[in-house]
Amino acid sequence: MEDWQTFWIAKQAWPRDYGGSNVFLAAAVDETGEALFADDWTGSEPLTPLERYDLWLEYKTDAKGQQLPAPISFPKCSASSAKAWEREAVRRLLLSRSPPIAIEVSTHAYKGKTYDFNDEVWRIGCAMAHDIDAERNDSWARFLTVQNKIRDGIAGGALVSVLRPLIGGGFSEPVKPTDWSTEQAFGRFTFCQMPMNPFGSGPKDNHLIFVTRDSLDRFKTALNAPILPGAVAIAAPPQRKRRTGQYGLIENWLYERHGGIPPAHMTEDQRTGDLHDYAENVAKSPLRPDPKTIRKAIREMSGISGH
Repeated sequence: MEDWQTFWIAKQAWPRDYGGSNVFLAAAVDETGEALFADDWTGSEPLTPLERYDLWLEYKTDAKGQQLPAPISFPKCSASSAKAWEREAVRRLLLSRSPPIAIEVSTHAYKGKTYDFNDEVWRIGCAMAHDIDAERNDSWARFLTVQNKIRDGIAGGALVSVLRPLIGGGFSEPVKPTDWSTEQAFGRFTFCQMPMNPFGSGPKDNHLIFVTRDSLDRFKTALNAPILPGAVAIAAPPQRKRRTGQYGLIENWLYERHGGIPPAHMTEDQRTGDLHDYAENVAKSPLRPDPKTIRKAIREMSGISGH
């Protein structure tokens, strides 16, 4: 389990203001999520797995862009052309269903593992993977929507934020709203921390983020009615500016090809190849970041460097 997952699971260990005047940012995320999404907010959104199976294709328009009467959907690849990890993932999904479908696996000296899928069973497994991906996408979108609401609330002055040293002590003066005027606030929600220098890099001099109870209560009251499920998927992150240089290329690839979610299902070689393909065919960039640069950039963009 990653450190950030342990943090979001251990709610009883979250810092608190014993005077009751301030609310830790993670708790404010829960309260804001409930205010926005009512019963659709589960509280586990920050723990949404980053991995996606990505085994299903769905077309809602034809080659001319005309709306189809009904979506056309099918597995992204056949069982025979799938990667080994994809076949194993589908096998495990089929075993988890009710009733389970067992797939015979054989091990050969030269071929390695082979899986006895037929087309119908493969389609069932890929459809299960598609449903899980859809649930994860909706869950992650709710979390990002809450993040954006809170960021906009602090940047706009509707929410008042203060900081507290990690080890304990008193609270700072209210954080300037301009300190939250950024499209790169995601890392502040990983462990609900930020440095006193709000745009500094790394965890050095990090402080815990709180919002004042009075401003949070007013903020929740002013929020709109729960967002409809169909509107959630376009919620985040808004108006992201394209950046330049190697880190800019990596960030644009991450958002445009993977929805801002690190492709954890890829090996390092696959990730590097995918990025280089994006650079050549989409970004038309001569840059080709090496694996070490890609790893470092993803850690920093996820706000998890130093943990």
